[in-house]
Amino acid sequence: MINFRGLPMVRHLGPMRTTAICVLFGFALPGLSQDRAACTPLFGGVTEGNKELVTELRARYKAQNEAITIEDSRLRKAVLADWEELQEDLIESIEHAHFIQGTPMNRLLDSTMNLLAAQLPGLSSTPRVMLSWYPWPNATTRGEGTVVMNLGMLERLTTRSELAFILGHELAHHHLDHVRRTIEQVNAKLLSKEFKSELRAVLREEFDRLAKLEALAINFSVNERRHGRNHELEADSLALRLVQAAGFDPLAGPAVMDILAACEQEVYAQQVDLVRALVQGGADPEGDWTREEETSSLGAVDLRNHELEEELKTHPECGARKLALLDLLSLPADVDAPGPDSTYLALRATVSTAILESALIEEDLGRAVFVGLHLLANGADNGEVHAGLAIAFDKLLKHARAHKLGEVLAQPHKQDSEAYQRTLKMLNRLRIRDHQALASYHLAQAQELSPGCERSLFAAVIHAANGTSAVDLVEAKKAYSDGFPKGRYIDSLAKINLPGAAKR
Repeated sequence: MINFRGLPMVRHLGPMRTTAICVLFGFALPGLSQDRAACTPLFGGVTEGNKELVTELRARYKAQNEAITIEDSRLRKAVLADWEELQEDLIESIEHAHFIQGTPMNRLLDSTMNLLAAQLPGLSSTPRVMLSWYPWPNATTRGEGTVVMNLGMLERLTTRSELAFILGHELAHHHLDHVRRTIEQVNAKLLSKEFKSELRAVLREEFDRLAKLEALAINFSVNERRHGRNHELEADSLALRLVQAAGFDPLAGPAVMDILAACEQEVYAQQVDLVRALVQGGADPEGDWTREEETSSLGAVDLRNHELEEELKTHPECGARKLALLDLLSLPADVDAPGPDSTYLALRATVSTAILESALIEEDLGRAVFVGLHLLANGADNGEVHAGLAIAFDKLLKHARAHKLGEVLAQPHKQDSEAYQRTLKMLNRLRIRDHQALASYHLAQAQELSPGCERSLFAAVIHAANGTSAVDLVEAKKAYSDGFPKGRYIDSLAKINLPGAAKR
């Protein structure tokens, strides 16, 4: 598993047209009209084939679970329960359309995994790679034959070799059976006589029982995390061999460690002039949202126990992992990292717009505005980004009218970057008329730049639903359903009504 503490952030490297993606990765989208040819397909929530995939997985899981052979019946029952929980979690994610399918990104992931798997003659099966629209950077091996890659991880990388190292790391976990070994080891420890004896001793204590239970649990977790760290170093080592054997740049391994170490930092190097961006969209320049708020006295205080936090980490520190990889390559610590891959960067530009979509899917509207404004600031005007911002501001408007803004707008947290905190504070203080003006502005830009795109047409539906004309809403719904009868948002149209309309 590639894992770390960090916020979902995004960097934009310029607009990426669908036609360019088609040329780079060899696929075509039939039946697109000229004005729609510039649209980026919407990635989140693809449901085609999900039913068949779930059926296939359930059959595979049933066979896998029946094949679990553990003599101790109690241990087998506990292990089986953990496996079934992991399996059901993945199936629920598929049923709720948490994965992206059938895009150039999926094909790149599949082809890269197949190249790596070919370097392992003894591999029992090649794991399926599933791309989730989650914006936080992470990749994980599920243990039952599936590797999950988040959009946020793809956005952090700069070369296909880096992608190959991460997939090789997850393939190594799969090949070395780390998930199964960990599940059995943890449950065996929990059921052991020694652990039960320790637990009974604590429960017999008259004083500080809760504190001692907590200490026992922490000690158990620390020991298990140390085993997990050994698995990570094993996976790094095998991944490096696989990357080399498959013809990728082995220096991508150490480069990935630098990328992971930087994941807690703000991705955006360029700050957006938020006041200018919001005033340009019609926000009141004299509004309260422009004032700076004094920092709380707790703002500079961090009460976390960092020593314990380090002990509880599953993964070794990235710097140590980087040095271990360089040692395997017999290279010095100051060796230059490989340069960016232009083909991969072209794909990553599309990942950026998909991350905006993921924020909209999750109703994380503060994040959607933050990402969208940075996309516009760091590249040419993009109609679909404007459409995403129009949807975000219209949804903020709807919740502000209902005095429920807190349901879709996160509160600033001291662990957030200053830029993100400031964005959230400003959005919290905007008035209803400001949200309305900003939604109208970005919708107008979207309709001018990409009038036939799916997100632009759906933005018009959301905007009409915030108005007063039932005719406008019906026309907006018809325009969307005519253009995209099997579109991403088609099932939600019936639930969108004017304010105050009877709920179905």
